[in-house]
Amino acid sequence: GLGTGDSLVITNEKNYAVSLTADGSFSFNVASNAQYNVVVAQQPSLVNCVVANGSGQMKGENSVTNIQITCSPKVPVGGTLTNMDAGKVIALALNDVPQTVISANGAFTLSGLAVNAQPYTVSVYFPPAGQVCTVLNGTGTADINNLPASKNVAVNCVAGVQIGGSLAGLKVGTQLSLINGKDERILNVDGAFNLSFSVLDG
Repeated sequence: GLGTGDSLVITNEKNYAVSLTADGSFSFNVASNAQYNVVVAQQPSLVNCVVANGSGQMKGENSVTNIQITCSPKVPVGGTLTNMDAGKVIALALNDVPQTVISANGAFTLSGLAVNAQPYTVSVYFPPAGQVCTVLNGTGTADINNLPASKNVAVNCVAGVQIGGSLAGLKVGTQLSLINGKDERILNVDGAFNLSFSVLDG
């Protein structure tokens, strides 16, 4: 299932690496009677690969030939952003991994991909200042046979109230963590501050 032009890196228990660029057989040189553990060290760009029968112990001089690596396609995720104020930016997350910053309203496609047949979640990682943004159709199961289903995420922004203030008396070399819901701000110097996430009026 490895796509054309893509590459997969696997390693064994001694950290020997093998780069695979096409479907077919692969091999490591392992001493007889040795423990082995083959894992994915670097995933390809367009597919997600998993290893089956990757660990065990060799017996005598018999080769181990039953390790299977199967790769599943990844699916693009995107949608439409509306009502973000001009000059502001928003960062979305795919399965809690930050994606490319979006700087304008309209259609968008996230930089990351969802694994086919696996669930995904789109959330706001960093909102535009002074706005509250909600995500509609942000969860689903990736389906390579129904690409439009993962491109219908709707992100809409409305005016919000920023939460902030000032910090004084913090000892040099220390830091303070402020949390409001999922919004966490690390402060390491006295002065004015704003939390990252605004809240709705009222």
